[in-house]
Amino acid sequence: MKHLIYGLFITSCFSVSPLLANSLTIEVAGVTDAEGEIRIALFDKADGFPDEASLFRGDTALASLADASGKIIFHFTALVPGIYAIAAYHDKNGNQQLDKNFFGLPKEPYGISNNIRARFGPPTFEKALFEITRMDKVVELTLD
Repeated sequence: MKHLIYGLFITSCFSVSPLLANSLTIEVAGVTDAEGEIRIALFDKADGFPDEASLFRGDTALASLADASGKIIFHFTALVPGIYAIAAYHDKNGNQQLDKNFFGLPKEPYGISNNIRARFGPPTFEKALFEITRMDKVVELTLD
């Protein structure tokens, strides 16, 4: 019996537990129009970033839910420590995709974690990444 209790204690110490899970709060600023929705994508690897089809987890909110300062808050829970990146955009026409012009540049406001802007081509995961450790994290990004 003593060995069973000791074995259960050791197993519980090394297993993934909710105590290691973290939450992420994302404050999206720059919502200037109440039409459409804000779409956000959380990535845990570089593959496919920032294409929404390759997201790790995602969420949407009606743009009309923005507060008076033009900010919407998103929450992701049960995240394991690691590196992540965020891509968000204001889907003004509701077609569930980031509209681009003839040159491939976004026509709708978008934002990337660390508020980076790419001049030629999409931003890289490496520039947008941030780390979640054992603490809950708050990330701010602005739609432009």
